[in-house]
Amino acid sequence: MKALTETTILFIIVLLCTSVFIAAVPEIQIKPEGAEHNVGDIFKVKIVVTIIHKKCPLPITSTVIELSKNLMLVNETEWIQVSSNVYEKTIWVKCVSEGEGTIRVYRKCPIYGLIEAQVKIGVGVKVEETAEAKIYWHIPNTVYILLTLTAVSVFLAFTLAKRRDRRSNMIRLGVLAFSLALLGFVKGGCPCPIGAVQIIPVLLLDMKIYIGWILLLLIPIIATLIFGRIYCGWICPFGALQELIGLINKRKIKPPSSLNYIKLLSLAVFIGLSISIGDEVFREYDPFKALFNLSFTETTLALLIIVVLASILIGRPFCKYICPLGAILMLVDKVSILRIRRDSKLCINCSLCRRICPYNTDSGTGKGECILCLKCITKCPRQALSYR
Repeated sequence: MKALTETTILFIIVLLCTSVFIAAVPEIQIKPEGAEHNVGDIFKVKIVVTIIHKKCPLPITSTVIELSKNLMLVNETEWIQVSSNVYEKTIWVKCVSEGEGTIRVYRKCPIYGLIEAQVKIGVGVKVEETAEAKIYWHIPNTVYILLTLTAVSVFLAFTLAKRRDRRSNMIRLGVLAFSLALLGFVKGGCPCPIGAVQIIPVLLLDMKIYIGWILLLLIPIIATLIFGRIYCGWICPFGALQELIGLINKRKIKPPSSLNYIKLLSLAVFIGLSISIGDEVFREYDPFKALFNLSFTETTLALLIIVVLASILIGRPFCKYICPLGAILMLVDKVSILRIRRDSKLCINCSLCRRICPYNTDSGTGKGECILCLKCITKCPRQALSYR
């Protein structure tokens, strides 16, 4: 059984992690990326737009192309669909006066906010690259939904833990199901804090500051710092999907809790690849978002089947061994202000808390793996555990 467990975990990690080595593609590309010309020259520019989400509410014709005053549009083609989600357009531009010019292409996405690309064109002058930070203030409504769900979840967790209510887990699963429906299937799982972990370092290196993305990452981190891993246990739609599927099997395999630290390696891989590639990795191979948007490829369908089977056998496999956000929150939870604490005077070391813990860890030890399911509090025979 132990060999089967280790083989299953390794299989999941390899399949989920190897797919991220395939490079992600920026949403908007302008080719060439920059050039120098003389007054009167006419040059050709190709614009490539990759529609990331299959249900994108923004038509390709909403893509805006802006030229600086010393450049003039001479001719252009229609948008040509070269694959299921990739469009190309060619424009011819004339240089009308000296100076540094720009070609800017942007899309005002109702979910992400402004998505843009820009190249500099030198007309009779050399192009000088300057590093200027650009701040994007668009805040998606997912941020407000996340704040509301966090507040409700904290209130419920406090109330139920204080009462030692045996319905705690049922209520928590209800909140998770609601979050799965809203953040998952209604919002398409996007944008999400897990994606923020990958894309924020890339954007910062590119001198772009997206306030919405930063808030999506900060809300779970700050909530964890104060209340513990309330996001993981009560809100995350990815975790909700795995946990609800896992209800099929009550007698799950429980690998050693030390294996949970594998996700720290996953965090390093995700961030490292995102920075080296220059974009969010794993996006095109995310089985959760494929399900939420009901849009599958052979790869995402295969990965989804693996996650479903692993969720039945192990429980929350992605959360335990892969999730980069889970790795961050595990570290933050080690210093959280509020957490489940153990009264050593009342504890009889029966290990019931470990046996019923979905993460196979001792309650009240501060190892960072408690997702506040409250099972240990409600079932402790000596009431030695409390959330404070």
